[in-house]
Amino acid sequence: MQNEILRKNPNANVRVFAVWLPALGGDSAQSWDPKVLNDPRVVNYWDPSEAVSLWFGQHVTHTQDIIWDHYILFRPDATWSDVPGPALGDGGDVIGVADQLRTQIRPFLH
Repeated sequence: MQNEILRKNPNANVRVFAVWLPALGGDSAQSWDPKVLNDPRVVNYWDPSEAVSLWFGQHVTHTQDIIWDHYILFRPDATWSDVPGPALGDGGDVIGVADQLRTQIRPFLH
């Protein structure tokens, strides 16, 4: 995300909301580096109770579990009523589906 999309498209009108959570043993707010996605278009959140990740898993991706290392892409005109949407795509792990994300976001980078 940082190197392949944000850095290569510095003028793209995109917003990234990154939700970080203690998914692996040893993950904590103290060990988390919010500069991983260091771009003014990124807003980083720490989700210590995994509540946001669970909500998106249940209501957006319908996995009924927490989602992590996952992206959800919304159009610029997406709205949020009960749930945000519609989603253009989603997938994870993010590195494993990077080509898919690049293809889906490409029309919105200009």
